[in-house]
Amino acid sequence: MSLPSALRHLVAATAIALLPITAQAAGVLHRGNGAEPETLDPQKSTGVPEANLQRDLFEGLVTEAADGKLIPGAATGWTASEDGLTYRFTLRPDGKWSDGTPVTAEDFVWSWHRLLDPAQASKYAFMLWPLKNAEKFSKGEIKDAAEIGVKAEGPGTLVVTLERPTPYLIGLLAHHASYPVNRKAIETHGDRWTRPGNLVGNGAFTLADWTPQDRIRIDRSKTFHDAANVALDSVYYYPTEDIQAEYK
Repeated sequence: MSLPSALRHLVAATAIALLPITAQAAGVLHRGNGAEPETLDPQKSTGVPEANLQRDLFEGLVTEAADGKLIPGAATGWTASEDGLTYRFTLRPDGKWSDGTPVTAEDFVWSWHRLLDPAQASKYAFMLWPLKNAEKFSKGEIKDAAEIGVKAEGPGTLVVTLERPTPYLIGLLAHHASYPVNRKAIETHGDRWTRPGNLVGNGAFTLADWTPQDRIRIDRSKTFHDAANVALDSVYYYPTEDIQAEYK
């Protein structure tokens, strides 16, 4: 026997309303994420579905609070020179990769050089063009990456030198293109470094499973500096380009 239309709608609405409660109680979130991610490499991706995952798997110097305010991420803070040309970022002493090794200033130097490398052809390389010589290196006009305005002063201090004062620099550094990537993982696994078991990140979650066109599961990282305040144990991302499919 079929239910009246109004009653069917009420049952459906009640079921949907109860879903977040069930997910929270279990410490697991199920969410739709648009198209299938093209890659989880922060310096190669271009889409929103990829960025959603990367914000969970990696952490830049700067991140966003729940209200959208820019706050320290992998850095504890930063200072700027009076002329606005030099920024010094202090990294968290407890910042770690998911393999347990420390996140260092040199990790950011290597990652930013990689982003700007013309061989990468990254569509977001321009995000770092405010750095001294970054645009010239990105366009192949200079060849020596050491001329780019980013240096490590020991493992805990990153010094950034700009071409000209850039008041919006901190906002740029919240973008996924500037996230650090793990050199060892990339050199070991090549293009497959973003697969489960290979990906080493410094974010609140780690990549546990990826079944293309089905789901991606990420689990809470045990090495994340603020792991005690991560409310979820796991998040499931589903490719849902159709809003009706996402409701289902």
